[in-house]
Amino acid sequence: MTKIHAHLGGSRRRRAKLNRPLAIAFVVAMLASACSSDSGATEATDDQPSTAAAETTTSASTPDDESSEDDTPGLPAGFAPCGDGAECAVFEVPIDYGTPDGPSTEIHVTLHEARGERIGAIFLNPGGPGGSVEDMVKGISNFGPSPLSDRFDIVGVDPRGTGKSTPVPCNDNWMDDVERGISVEDGLVDDIDAFLEDFDEMAATCEERYGVDYLASLTTENAARDIETVRIALGGEPLNYLGYSYGTAIGSVYATLFPNSIRSMVLDGAVPNAPASNTVELRGENLEQALLQLDRSCELWEACPVGDNGLLDSIETVRDQLRAGESLEPLSLLTFERAVGLMVAVRPAMQDVAQGVANALDGDGGLLHDIGSSQLTPIEDGGYAEVTRVGAAIICADGWELESATADEILDQAETTAAAFPNLGPGWETPCDRWPVTGEGIMPAAYSGDTPLLVVGTTDDAITPYEWSEQLADELGPNATLLSWNGSDHTVAFTGASRCIDDAVLAYLTELIVPDPGTTCVLRGLMGIGHNEVAPIIIDRITPGSPAEAADLRLGDIIISEDGTVLETVDDFVIGAAGDVVELEIERDGETMTVQVLRGTPVWELWRTDEAG
Repeated sequence: MTKIHAHLGGSRRRRAKLNRPLAIAFVVAMLASACSSDSGATEATDDQPSTAAAETTTSASTPDDESSEDDTPGLPAGFAPCGDGAECAVFEVPIDYGTPDGPSTEIHVTLHEARGERIGAIFLNPGGPGGSVEDMVKGISNFGPSPLSDRFDIVGVDPRGTGKSTPVPCNDNWMDDVERGISVEDGLVDDIDAFLEDFDEMAATCEERYGVDYLASLTTENAARDIETVRIALGGEPLNYLGYSYGTAIGSVYATLFPNSIRSMVLDGAVPNAPASNTVELRGENLEQALLQLDRSCELWEACPVGDNGLLDSIETVRDQLRAGESLEPLSLLTFERAVGLMVAVRPAMQDVAQGVANALDGDGGLLHDIGSSQLTPIEDGGYAEVTRVGAAIICADGWELESATADEILDQAETTAAAFPNLGPGWETPCDRWPVTGEGIMPAAYSGDTPLLVVGTTDDAITPYEWSEQLADELGPNATLLSWNGSDHTVAFTGASRCIDDAVLAYLTELIVPDPGTTCVLRGLMGIGHNEVAPIIIDRITPGSPAEAADLRLGDIIISEDGTVLETVDDFVIGAAGDVVELEIERDGETMTVQVLRGTPVWELWRTDEAG
């Protein structure tokens, strides 16, 4: 693939800090990349970063930021098809933007061109840190909301050190780490000592393979500057950006550095740039509470596959079997913990995970293995990107106080969290004093531009607490608006969890319509019916035990209107809140009648119906 030489000058900064949804090493909720289930395949390499200028076909200079939005720039030479309708290229950028003619490194860019009347390009980041963007670009382009893929080029830049941007997989004994497990009963001193020994080995390997200068460059600030480099190389149109979880840190740093280069920016599942106290304890409390809520939902759900034994007790039984070496092929401890972690981050996964746990109790680990494997990114050496601790390299390069600690602090963190969160297990931050480089902290978010920014926060997000979205919106200033969803998944825009959120975010991205301050989208209520895709809307499925069954709706009923509004297609259905009553006018056997349906709470949110639980 032809390399594109795209240097962007700028003052050297050694400050930065990081924001990552899950740098905590909790045993039960191993969610290191939970915010990015769209991560792409990762290529491992032991090569040193490039230190010589590569042969180039395009040189991207720095144009005026006031480029015309009406002009549609063509792709620079060097992009080539890379599957699913996307084009990919490798950009060569400075390791240090303060010395643009010095040593360089390579970043990987994926782009899917707009299918319709184009507005511009929207850059994505799935979070991590460490998530690759290529598969996310292809997924949004081919399966995301059509207004997004029709109106925007979808662009992804793998942050340096991740994905295909000169990645840094340095943890060669990754499976030993995972299979070792943590034994709270025997005390945590030996476990922490083993972790630190491995961390030291990983740090030495990273320094030998990649060098201090490259490791020091793996900052959130440089990730933001690399996006600016690509924006300029693609024609210099104002930036549109959608970042999830740690991707909100990249976005807020970009907004601080380049406030006049933005057309629109959505930051979903925010992490604050400012230091936060007791981060391990705060996240631990949220994750522990999420597990208890899921356990209560299973108890309240009559059809829960492990309802008799309890979800958490059943999970612990399977975990004990795996640690004891019992065969639950093809399930491993790694894929098991990833499946449990997904359930905590994405609540609808609870149903499949509960069934997988029930199967595992019967000796079949296949379903849990499939669920857990879907959250892992294979790399060429046969391992997985998520357990090579790429995130540690970014955390320490940033010196991010939210996720870094000293080696002397983590034993106390582990013991405190193990005692406080028995269902979750011990957690600790990254001991950056043992890493070859440690930054001075991520730059504070201080947006000075006039373009409105949109922060999206979920009230019961266990991974990035809602107060972090409130905090980031405040940090960004008066031109940042907070849009809230009262659900419990980790991030929400375009996940299918809330059409209210999706509609608001699309209106902002396409029409620059900003939601009113204080806007909150409610939890979607379910009726439990399936129907065809065109008018007339005929019920072809009724979920047993659902509100539709309770209202005596029947297969073959034709739905004419909802709350007095005639339905032309299924898209006309209102996505109402749980607990709302909806009045449906239906036709059955040639007769017209009215049926009232009480929208039900999704199974994974049943705990909301029982406040005492």
